[in-house]
Amino acid sequence: MQITKPIQIVLTVAVLLLAGTAAAHYALSRSGSDTEHGWRVSAIASGNQVTLTRKRREKVFKLCGVDIPEGFAKEAEDALRSILPRNQEIFLVRSGRDRGSVEVFVPQGEGENLVNVELLIRGLGRAIKPKDCPNGIALENAEQIAREAKLGIWKRSEIELQSHSPLFILMFP
Repeated sequence: MQITKPIQIVLTVAVLLLAGTAAAHYALSRSGSDTEHGWRVSAIASGNQVTLTRKRREKVFKLCGVDIPEGFAKEAEDALRSILPRNQEIFLVRSGRDRGSVEVFVPQGEGENLVNVELLIRGLGRAIKPKDCPNGIALENAEQIAREAKLGIWKRSEIELQSHSPLFILMFP
């Protein structure tokens, strides 16, 4: 996929803004009980699930607020593998409602990169129940940026995307 220069600029600015939002939340929550340090990547379980290890304990976590459509599962898994190499140390923040649902942060220089946002901004998924995630606004913004840039799942028309939903199929067989 070739991305034009204007789209690259928009995406770069968007990533920086979203990273700032996530970093601000992370800095505020760093001392909170919901932030957990010392986890390492063991494996990528699926396009929106990671297997992490800490103190010899392994656990599978779902990325908070990220839904990966079936047709993009392999691409999302590959993206996660490139963002989260095996044994990468990460920080996580658990969702307020679903404790198995997390936001994953990768240290990047002086800041952190929010993996959940990275997948959405690449157009590899949809933001679902973002209000349940600590950085829900960043997730919604990342999806919107990918939609406007017509990346990944958003390359298709809205009608085509809706036609894959169960409700649309029931209404228009």
